[in-house]
Amino acid sequence: MPLPSAADSLEDRYVNFILGVSSYVAVGGQPVPLAAFRRPTSKEHVALIEHIRRQLGAFEEACGGLDPEETLGSGRSGRLLSDALERAGATGSLSRLEGSSGINTGARVSDLQPCAVMPLVASRLAFPESAADWKISEFLHGEMKEAYEDPSSLRVPDEPKLPKGKVCGSIKEFTSFARRADEANGVEIFGDDELERDVDGEVIVAGFFALWKSAAKDRTITSRLAQNRRERPLGASALLLAHGVLLAEIMLRPDEKLRLSGSDLPDAYHHALVSTKRAKTYAVGKRVSTQDFAHGPAYERMIARRKAAGLVPVIPNCARVAWRSLAMGDLNAVCFMTTAHLNLLRRH
Repeated sequence: MPLPSAADSLEDRYVNFILGVSSYVAVGGQPVPLAAFRRPTSKEHVALIEHIRRQLGAFEEACGGLDPEETLGSGRSGRLLSDALERAGATGSLSRLEGSSGINTGARVSDLQPCAVMPLVASRLAFPESAADWKISEFLHGEMKEAYEDPSSLRVPDEPKLPKGKVCGSIKEFTSFARRADEANGVEIFGDDELERDVDGEVIVAGFFALWKSAAKDRTITSRLAQNRRERPLGASALLLAHGVLLAEIMLRPDEKLRLSGSDLPDAYHHALVSTKRAKTYAVGKRVSTQDFAHGPAYERMIARRKAAGLVPVIPNCARVAWRSLAMGDLNAVCFMTTAHLNLLRRH
């Protein structure tokens, strides 16, 4: 893979980081020494570097003027882009990181991959062909079910100042992805008159960005910071999930070995259907043209919903995209999903 330059600027360091991850994955996860990188020698190499620069430029433009902590926060712990770039920028090896040699290699790359905020590319965003197709509310009870169906039941008494949400990347790419998600029945679209507003009178929306997931796909993250700050945490996952320290209580004889296994449900959150009330709290970023979604399932539901509510115009010129399934970035998403899965297992 080519190197664009000596990586003096933050932009060059980011390009190097992307190319370093690509090289690491391409050779099966083996460290790639600096000597294996070379200057661009073909039109294809130059075009690749320019493509990455354009994607980065779109990302920087979308994030301009925003607090990175508010823009990139997802509700899950992890390093911010600025920290990932700082750690990825060294041109020499770091002795404290085993297997690191040259730039962006070895253990450092594998450690950085899950927290690498990616330029928004619609075709890379992971999303199932069919979404919002599991009614997990049927597997929730009492306070948990009420909270899932009506987020206002979690409202805190003293609402803090709310951050503004923004799509981190190209609106064209975001709209392209949203249309694909709509085809999978995973989107709702709402007029501004259907959504809540903050104390400044502005519509409360979430941000959106992509995280590295695999060599072929990026993970969708909804930065639901504003709505999260209006709600209290349920805390159920702390009681339901087993902690690693529990393994210390398993006693083995000298001739015994412990074998563990695990599995992950692909795109699990995207399959969990949410209520219209919760979907409204997943409204994302700026308004988009309603005609971009004309005659899709979200468009038809919007017309029926607005007619029933007596809202005019029935078809607004612009609307906000919102997710119809559980958003990764929801304060209580882990509680909802864990509880529903446990109750599913109990029934079967």
